[in-house]
Amino acid sequence: MSRVSMLEEHINGREVMAYVQGKYSYHSTSKLTRTIKALGLDPEEEDKTWAVVVGGRAGAAWSTGYKMAIVRL
Repeated sequence: MSRVSMLEEHINGREVMAYVQGKYSYHSTSKLTRTIKALGLDPEEEDKTWAVVVGGRAGAAWSTGYKMAIVRL
């Protein structure tokens, strides 16, 4: 049986638009917000056609953040 990461488990076969590694934050300078805007998406959109999927920690330290993916719903 192959190992499945937390991120792969949460993606669950959905189309991945981008992978992001960092903190889950919607501040304008965060990697997550910059990636969302680079894809042409609006973080404050009411009817979202996308979601942020959060997996496990990116590193051993708490400050490294998480492995994340932006997926199409």
